Amino acid sequence: MEFYGAGAGFDQLRDSFVANGAFMIMIGAVTPIPYKIITITSGVAGIDIWTFILYGIIGRGLRFFVPCGLFYFFGPVASTFIEKHKKWAGWVMLAAVIGGFAAAPLLFPKHGTEVTDKVFEQTIGTDIIPGSLAPVQPK
Repeated sequence: MEFYGAGAGFDQLRDSFVANGAFMIMIGAVTPIPYKIITITSGVAGIDIWTFILYGIIGRGLRFFVPCGLFYFFGPVASTFIEKHKKWAGWVMLAAVIGGFAAAPLLFPKHGTEVTDKVFEQTIGTDIIPGSLAPVQPK
């Protein structure tokens, strides 16, 4: 990870998994994010295996069985509606995707800048004021 310069980003991801493990597994299970990434990161973060299995089954069940059930019960009606209103259905789907990306920072807020401050201190060789990038003036 350090070779590719992704160590700090991975540490932040691991910290998010430690703090919100079950939620992160559920999000990974229902989104198109490759589940292999969720699996590996859960292992690195030390998520309990039974927690991972339980939320993985719930999330993957939602991901695959809910759409199948909806298509089973509403398929002909939905197909007719989409064929009749292609333009509006496309705009609604596009709005949902954009809304999902816009909501991501609210769902996954960054927790402070401690890692950034440490890297910046090492780069410039001085201490910095917490919460800002201004160097501390020597006394």
